[in-house]
Amino acid sequence: MDYLDYIKETIEEGLDELLSRLEAAKAGRFSVKAEEELHPFIVACLYDQAQGPLLAVTHGREAEEELAFLLGELLGREEVRNLPFRELVIAGERGEDSESVALRSRALRTLLRGERAVVVCEARALTQSFPSAASALAPLYFKAGGEMDMQKTVGRLADMGYEREYLVEGAGQFSVRGGIVDVFDPGWPQPLRVEFLGDQVERIRHFNPIDQCSGERRLEVEIYPVVLPEEDRRAAGLLDFLPGGAPVLTLQPLLVEEKLRALGGERRLTEMVEDKELPLVELDPMAAHPLVTL
Repeated sequence: MDYLDYIKETIEEGLDELLSRLEAAKAGRFSVKAEEELHPFIVACLYDQAQGPLLAVTHGREAEEELAFLLGELLGREEVRNLPFRELVIAGERGEDSESVALRSRALRTLLRGERAVVVCEARALTQSFPSAASALAPLYFKAGGEMDMQKTVGRLADMGYEREYLVEGAGQFSVRGGIVDVFDPGWPQPLRVEFLGDQVERIRHFNPIDQCSGERRLEVEIYPVVLPEEDRRAAGLLDFLPGGAPVLTLQPLLVEEKLRALGGERRLTEMVEDKELPLVELDPMAAHPLVTL
């Protein structure tokens, strides 16, 4: 057992009452008094006992990115989803950063399907609306050995916002050479090379965009959109994506509420979560009447 596992185990023992309350209640507000350095470990412990998704809300972007990184170290990268704030940037005609769109699509679909993962967002994301139709968030699914029409695949990638290039060198691009389709979903650290034999997926491998050499194989993979249809962007609030009983965790809740007020929010997060009948866990170093103190 390394020291990270020891810290998690020690914290989990102190969370026994909270875990039993969460298991018994589908809603409610629970306060944990703990220093900020312990928050990632507490989230990780709660996730270990979860049956579905958790939504962790921070007060700002830096805190969101730091929490996602630390949770990735504790739980594994595959267990964590970043949900970036939708923010327009100068990016030619695309209008928005392709990485943010892909990461957000992946996170929203995780919540919509009730999959087990920690979704991390900043408070500003709670003020936005997102596409709730499954079709708007649906990924392109590849499976080694599976049947797939290559020409339709190429058309689908274009519809999802990927730009066709001679070689894939950056995120949001794809290329076609013979029976090979290369594509770079920004949610993956490296692009993917899908090799077709007719209309059958023969192999799926990551590759290095610098020297184009193939690397790790994958049996199956999902590629997410980098552009969403304009008419689908304002469909539902973030909390509407959560299945019943899925916990909402706020780290430094006073700062989260302050951020929402600064953005012109008319309601407190505690009220929004209560309306959705979801459990709210506040990780607060200054909690006055905590259920648990660590």
